Amino acid sequence: MLDFSTNTNSLGPPHSLIRVLRENVFDVSAYPDYKNKKILSACGKFFDVSFKNIGLGTGSTQILFNIPKMLQYKRAVIIVPTFWEYANFNLLFKRRIKKIDLLEKDNFEPNYEVIQKTIRSGDCVFICNVNNPTSSIYIKHKLLALIKGNSHVQFVIDETYLLFRSNYARQSVVKYVQKQKNLHVVTSLSKLFAIPGMRVGIFISNRKIIELYNKLFYIPYSINSYSSASLIDLLSDDVFVRETRNFYDVERKRLYEIINKKLSRRLKCIEPHGNFIFVRILTSQTSQDIETCLKRRGIIIRGGHELLGVTNKWFRFSIGKKKDNNRFIRELNKVVH
Repeated sequence: MLDFSTNTNSLGPPHSLIRVLRENVFDVSAYPDYKNKKILSACGKFFDVSFKNIGLGTGSTQILFNIPKMLQYKRAVIIVPTFWEYANFNLLFKRRIKKIDLLEKDNFEPNYEVIQKTIRSGDCVFICNVNNPTSSIYIKHKLLALIKGNSHVQFVIDETYLLFRSNYARQSVVKYVQKQKNLHVVTSLSKLFAIPGMRVGIFISNRKIIELYNKLFYIPYSINSYSSASLIDLLSDDVFVRETRNFYDVERKRLYEIINKKLSRRLKCIEPHGNFIFVRILTSQTSQDIETCLKRRGIIIRGGHELLGVTNKWFRFSIGKKKDNNRFIRELNKVVH
């Protein structure tokens, strides 16, 4: 079964990960460093920020669920369709929610003027960049203009899928967290390094917020010894990161062109900027129909009926290895009619 429904790195974790786990197997009998000095140092080098601006979590989910307890805001502004958890944890903590729709006529590109007109003092804006599921991107200078121009509005930027881009360093806003006190970046290493089982999330913000997070919400020893040793090695593996980003730069463009050329009368593909692609069905079929047909052929995708704020005329698939992508296109050509 080929799984195109999850957004982890299709190249899999680096081969060195197995070596590191074997070398540190006896660490199971020792307590990990509860201050995570080595991990924070490695993260600081990887993200090019001070380790004092970084907090760690048991996955990005744990960090996100603590956002309403850390930041003072009355209303959550969520730009949809997007990751379902943003609405989930805000509802859990009884925050009012204002949604801004990304429009198909704009190819789901963000409308910064609409965002500016909608937000008000006391809001917190949640932005997924690159956005899941649309694979659209927020342009750095336009995003920073919003953040700088609205000092009484909090901005939480999820850059999990931006990590897959070769121009990550130029598009990321992490370096501005100290200057912009209303900017907070959340990201996950699970997707890029294909290690979802390790559950490590990264929180990058100004030092005051990080100190508050570490004091009230970080649980000592929550990063185990295996994760600690693995992350230090992974974050220094420049070759793996570069190869991953180069692969996705080429493959996302190739698949986009193939679908829009060979299947243009049956499918409409939104130009992707992440490691997944968002597709509209132009036939009478629904995403359930296509999902069922593909599953019978050994392929799993994510139908629009499973995605927050998306109709059943859409589906999302992750970008796999080249040979798997070729098989996927062949089977998709057979089932979409």
